[in-house]
Amino acid sequence: MSGDEEIELVASLRRQLGEAATAVRDAYRDTTRLIRLLAAVSQPSSPEELTDRMLQVLSDVFAADVTMLAHVAPPRMVVRQSCGLPEDDPAHSAGWVVPAESAGPLGGAGLATLGGTGAEAMPAPFVAIGTRFALWIPLDPDTETGDVLVLCRRAGAEFSQLDLQVLVSVTPRLRLALREREQSAVMARLAQSGHRLARHLELAPLLDEAAALLRELTGADDAWVVTVRDGRAVRRAHSGIDGTLDPADHLPGWEVAWQGEPYVLVEGDRRLVGVPVMRDGEPCALLYATRALPRPLTGDGVEILAVFANYVAAAIANAELYRALGQSESSLRLITDSISDLVAMVDPDGRFAYASPRTAASWPASPSGWSGGGSPTSCTPTTRIGWRPR
Repeated sequence: MSGDEEIELVASLRRQLGEAATAVRDAYRDTTRLIRLLAAVSQPSSPEELTDRMLQVLSDVFAADVTMLAHVAPPRMVVRQSCGLPEDDPAHSAGWVVPAESAGPLGGAGLATLGGTGAEAMPAPFVAIGTRFALWIPLDPDTETGDVLVLCRRAGAEFSQLDLQVLVSVTPRLRLALREREQSAVMARLAQSGHRLARHLELAPLLDEAAALLRELTGADDAWVVTVRDGRAVRRAHSGIDGTLDPADHLPGWEVAWQGEPYVLVEGDRRLVGVPVMRDGEPCALLYATRALPRPLTGDGVEILAVFANYVAAAIANAELYRALGQSESSLRLITDSISDLVAMVDPDGRFAYASPRTAASWPASPSGWSGGGSPTSCTPTTRIGWRPR
């Protein structure tokens, strides 16, 4: 082998060694990324805490200036959570307009470069925040609308296919973790809602509590509870932004609700879910939850509302029974206070629980602490009579 051939062989071996070393570094870097990302997903936390922690880790391991979880529902895209965007950025509230040419690519994983064309064209929303290089992947690629994980760089090197592959590999775990945390949180709130409703024995505060709980359960912008009598709304409670609502016979989905079925309305940016509260085969109330922005209601909106509607029905029935019992007691008291017979109630320990005015007037000597009125409180708990009931 000649000297030139030996030199060329050594150079080739050095190139191969350099390539192998680069491959090892890339593999180590990508493995480290995956370990950090999976560790972030595995830590116990609420859905909001999980998303916030994940976005911070993504920003770190991918050297991204902005990371965000955004919801795409053409013609708008709203940022749900972000790392790198100011909290008061309009992207969190009004969102961005998504042109048709941008909405399509966001339905699948992609890379983009500012000034690129075709598949690498930068989606219009990301240009607005000064992005030069972007990488994104939808959390649920089987739907036309939904949440998209986005990474943006304003300077430096562009994202690579390896970057995209790492993100694609961890996204299913993130999607599953978010759904599990969200469902657990919703079910925990749902389990507590029955007790919170049952403590109210008056209809007005009960409906106010139901409206507030309804908004908490679904993450809605607005929530209404409308009671129904003879086909008309007779009382309503509201929690949210807009306190107005049409009369019962003009409510959204009224005909569907009257048949005992849930109602779902998708109208532009507005999402509305309505579920009837049924008693004796007819709706006694209607539950509504709405979002004015292109973000989904938390969890499985209809199923959650259906369970919650049963809790509301039971609480309304309990409040009505309590009110009926109070009316019966008032009627009975009126009768016993008006008759000339001696009427008294004595507990098993011989203490007065109630004594009619006639009884008080006929008693030869007022027991200590008894004012002689007809109220159950007219005798102190220690007031006793000289005999015990058999």
